[in-house]
Amino acid sequence: METAKRYITWPPLQQVPGLAFRHFNGEPDHLVRLDIANACKKVNGLDWIITLDSIKNDELWSVNYDINQQLLYVELDGEPVGYFGWNWQEELSGAVIFWPWGNLVPSAWGNGIEDLMLQYAEEQCRKAADGMPADQQKLFRTWRKLKAREIVQFLQEHGYQPERYFFEMVRPIDKAIPECRLPEGLEIREVKPEHYRAIWDADQEAFHDHWGYAEPTEEMFEAWQKERLFRPQYWNVAWEGDQVCGMVRNFFDELENDEYNRKRGWTEEISVRRPWRGKGLAKALIAESIRMFRDMGMEETALGVDSENPNGALKLYESMGYEVEEDKKSVMLHKSL
Repeated sequence: METAKRYITWPPLQQVPGLAFRHFNGEPDHLVRLDIANACKKVNGLDWIITLDSIKNDELWSVNYDINQQLLYVELDGEPVGYFGWNWQEELSGAVIFWPWGNLVPSAWGNGIEDLMLQYAEEQCRKAADGMPADQQKLFRTWRKLKAREIVQFLQEHGYQPERYFFEMVRPIDKAIPECRLPEGLEIREVKPEHYRAIWDADQEAFHDHWGYAEPTEEMFEAWQKERLFRPQYWNVAWEGDQVCGMVRNFFDELENDEYNRKRGWTEEISVRRPWRGKGLAKALIAESIRMFRDMGMEETALGVDSENPNGALKLYESMGYEVEEDKKSVMLHKSL
């Protein structure tokens, strides 16, 4: 039996005839959201695969988020044309970051719907912030591909400014691989399920000093293991005794490679714990990962990087033969609450 839809009563909705915002209405709405997300891929500048499972798993990756209250669907004349939501988290720095997010199909842009979606989400975030200490830093933050020019411009017109840039880097598989050896006393071991917790904890520890870090929840640890591209059989994890020292959590996406006619392996999720930094460990793990993908018949490897990574990751990857893809750059935008 279908549950009655719960609609939002909000006077500004009257500005657009036929416009309505409603709450999440159960399992079938996941598919509605998937269809909208896929319809928006081009305007968002995305070239990756979005699946129903990844849509469902999003809830586990979001803190301070109630899907029944903080996910709204946008209808125009009774037809779904978008969705949006909001949540927030406290960074290790102490700042509280509010995330308004969503998608609106291209045909529905330009008549004020996008303005109302952002306005409503920001209002709800400000209500949540009212109960927080007045002296605590509070920011809105949202991520976009730079090639999504219309959306980036829209956000800037609403007070959001670029805060940080992120690059996607690609390396041809036939480029010479630098000679890099594991530091003495370290070894790469086959990853087993009993290692997952140690690997997760080591990775989180390594990222403590990275920009924007926030402590994960136990639900995120569980969600991580349910991800479609959770491929521990391809990871390279270095150990010294019973300590995880560093890792490259490699994966490849068959669906993505088929869709975009490429043979790409991702040398991603690269981290090294502080006691083992500066010894060439990251380079050795990346080199081993490139060789693995070469032997698998891949034609290129790729990774993402914070352009201002405090540990010099961008230069490290360049030294390993990776080059920035100009049309894949992205930006984090922010504005004060």
